[in-house]
Amino acid sequence: MNRKSLALALALCAGAPAMAATCTSTFSLGTLGPSGGTFFGNNFSTPQSFNDCYAFTLSQAPTSATTTTIQWDWSSRLNIDLTSVSLSGGNLLSYVNDLWSESWTFGGLTAGDYLLQVAGSVTDSGSGTAGYGVGYFGMLTTSGAVTPVPEPESLAMLALGLAAVGWSARRKPS
Repeated sequence: MNRKSLALALALCAGAPAMAATCTSTFSLGTLGPSGGTFFGNNFSTPQSFNDCYAFTLSQAPTSATTTTIQWDWSSRLNIDLTSVSLSGGNLLSYVNDLWSESWTFGGLTAGDYLLQVAGSVTDSGSGTAGYGVGYFGMLTTSGAVTPVPEPESLAMLALGLAAVGWSARRKPS
């Protein structure tokens, strides 16, 4: 490998965003169709940083996948903060990262294997009781392109229109 190629490779690596951290927990969401959904989530009772990974397969190409999360906190001592959601795999050349922690939409997905990563941290405020803990709950939905099917009335109107055009064309003198 020559020096220019090595320098270019190092520059590309340095310029690309760093991939998300290693998964602390991995879960399987199974196979999703072009229009479907599944639930995911995790709960915590001790302070920690987390990067939960949810593997799923898209059986067909939906137009988009949407993730919505809700954080719950039944502890006066622990606090949870979701910091990012990343999606990688399938036809994505790299990963897609979103820093808004309530809802994400990833568009233009094709059939294949994907990994959804939810990262955040649980902190201890040092006062109160741990109670029942903290966590998050979410839903991943996929929506496919809907192929319109003409209504019978629309087909009848089309046939009537074509017949009228044919009749008027036949009646014109040459």
